[in-house]
Amino acid sequence: ALFWSADFTGSGLPLAEAYENITLVTREGSREVYDDIARISLTPKGEILIDGKENEGAETDRRTPRQEVRVHTSELVVPKGKRAHLQLSDGTRVWINSASVLRFPSAFGDTRDVFVEGEAYFEVEADRKSPFYVHTDAGMSVYVYGTSFNVNAYDDEPAIRTVLEKGRVNVVAPDRTTVRIEPGEQVVFDRRTGALTCSQVRVEDECAWRDGRLVFRNTPLDEVLHRLARHYNVDIEFRNHSDEVFRYRATFRDETLTQIFDYLSASADIRWRVVAPERRDGDSYT
Repeated sequence: ALFWSADFTGSGLPLAEAYENITLVTREGSREVYDDIARISLTPKGEILIDGKENEGAETDRRTPRQEVRVHTSELVVPKGKRAHLQLSDGTRVWINSASVLRFPSAFGDTRDVFVEGEAYFEVEADRKSPFYVHTDAGMSVYVYGTSFNVNAYDDEPAIRTVLEKGRVNVVAPDRTTVRIEPGEQVVFDRRTGALTCSQVRVEDECAWRDGRLVFRNTPLDEVLHRLARHYNVDIEFRNHSDEVFRYRATFRDETLTQIFDYLSASADIRWRVVAPERRDGDSYT
């Protein structure tokens, strides 16, 4: 029997910031993956297979042996500094970015529904009889039949962005306003006004995070720092003592955070330092 209602929401969704490791949350309990990148797949029978590596043929982490868990509804929690790859029971492949949560069923019915908070890239297995829906916390949804696209729906950002790489997608606002886009286009949903706007984008830049790359194109410094904090799992405090807006064009992949800050400082009057966390009462740190 299927277990989700037509109103597929994020009610009771786990908070990614509360987890240190990639965690699969099921009704039977939780399973942790101790790698920075996790590979997880569902069988058509709803069994979940967990591997601790993303690449084919990689050895499985001994602390996360291959295992089968029968579930009804599950959430895959990916904390800051981690990424995950998930294959759903219908063959659809999903890449989940840092600080994100994906809710999904063990099997699909007449429609295929998932819920994302954060960022995820989907390669949807084509099925004309069963549309695929991606729901977000703002009530905005994306529905397709078979295509490749990226959804950026972090709840701490003012807009939700949907970028299409292949096929066609339909973006539906809470008021049922619908926009269909073609490959190379992006729809931006304004959380405050509810407006949908469409534009051309460089898809390879918007989806570069799947390969572990951070791409910035005329990006304001505060947004650069926000993404770095999420990618490297650090807290970054930015104090701008001038009215100047610094913008950057760069691509990072294997650089350390120190190397990136040295680069940022070389092109602008920026000073930075690392501050060790201070212990508070109750064993918490700041």
